[in-house]
Amino acid sequence: MDFGLIEDDILDLCRRFRVLSVAYDAWNATQLAQRLSAQSVPMVEFRMNTQHLSEPTKELDAAMRGGRLRHDSNGVLAWCVGNVVGHYDPRQNVFPRRPREDMKIDAAVALIVAMAMAQPAEHTSVYETRGILVVG
Repeated sequence: MDFGLIEDDILDLCRRFRVLSVAYDAWNATQLAQRLSAQSVPMVEFRMNTQHLSEPTKELDAAMRGGRLRHDSNGVLAWCVGNVVGHYDPRQNVFPRRPREDMKIDAAVALIVAMAMAQPAEHTSVYETRGILVVG
């Protein structure tokens, strides 16, 4: 993974758009987050666990089943979303998984994280909040 290229891309996006926050998983991204924070990029740590992923995963599932999921016909996103399998625990929390190692879900997880980050405190629609960049 070329973190220098990722950093350059994020900085370019921050120059072009009013980015409110950039979500990152501390696993292997702490140094990148520190470098971007030092350049005034609003970094927000997002832990990839059931507590943070369950509700937005359920929301994505509901949006897909209800025909509310719209995207730009991005083939990678469609492939990744199609690869996601929900792993439920005894409390009906769900965590996105891939059924096989060769089936990638990164773009789908990035979408789930974006949905989680877009959730305002008063729980209005995730589609009303703008300006979030997710780094997978």
